[in-house]
Amino acid sequence: MKNLRALLGVSLPVGFLLAAGCEQPAPPEAPAYLFDSRVPLDPELEKLKKAGDDPSKALRLAGASDLVKLLEPGKRYDYVVMPNNAMVVAPKSVDASGNFWSHPILANGGAVKAAGHIRIEKAGGNLAKVIVDAESDSYCPSQESLRSTLASLAAMKVPPDTLRVESRQIDCWRRDPKPVASTSTVLPRPSFGTVMLSVARRFEVLGRAHRAKRSDLALYQLEEIEETFRNEIPGTPLPPLPPGVSIAPFLETMSTFNVPDLRKALESKDPKAVLAAFESMAKTCNGCHTAAAKAYIEVPNTPGELVPKLDPKP
Repeated sequence: MKNLRALLGVSLPVGFLLAAGCEQPAPPEAPAYLFDSRVPLDPELEKLKKAGDDPSKALRLAGASDLVKLLEPGKRYDYVVMPNNAMVVAPKSVDASGNFWSHPILANGGAVKAAGHIRIEKAGGNLAKVIVDAESDSYCPSQESLRSTLASLAAMKVPPDTLRVESRQIDCWRRDPKPVASTSTVLPRPSFGTVMLSVARRFEVLGRAHRAKRSDLALYQLEEIEETFRNEIPGTPLPPLPPGVSIAPFLETMSTFNVPDLRKALESKDPKAVLAAFESMAKTCNGCHTAAAKAYIEVPNTPGELVPKLDPKP
């Protein structure tokens, strides 16, 4: 058949040749990206076992229902996608007390297609959102690796309209998990308290701008607050917290509800709506402070007052 054209002395259409079994072999499928761990496994396992945990407790997800049953809404969990497309998730959230799980432990030190964090949101007991990122200083995967993550979730019958991606990648050229001697000056990351002080200042200016009917300035301050919660807070070490306490739900409420609600109110220029949204955001702040045993840091509910509130209580 390979010499059919020469034998017949005619030019045959491609469709005829394909039907006759002369089709070209399909090109080989491109190999998936694989990422190796940049940290040794044994020290990671030692820390986990000293904490009384065991790598066999890792969650191996089989379907969308596992996400609902095994993960607590609003909390981020380490995950990896193995070369066989299986997703393995840590049984404890990243902010849980005594959590020594890491990406190398989930992958048993082997290569992965993806590594990062996963978070779910529920509505009426069902999945509303499944949010993933590619943040891992152990594997340093590319953003492209999230395609493998989404493919793994799709194979588990997770509804496509629930899938979300966050950009939380670590700059691995600047953040090497293995300490090296260096003569260069490295600026320390700001503390959580320093970042919160910036948020407090902007919240105060926002309220004062609203009272002065400067909606453009108020919206600008809100945009800066939103950027802080999106870009700075996720990479800032949390302060010491009381045992069993997590402030993640408060941070999630701030980003998901309070900021959008206040933006909508400011854009509407409805004074009552602004007051309600401002008060709601202040209550979230104070709830977080109380949970963190810092209730004395009180955010006023009324726009234009000093942040934090300094007047003595009656």
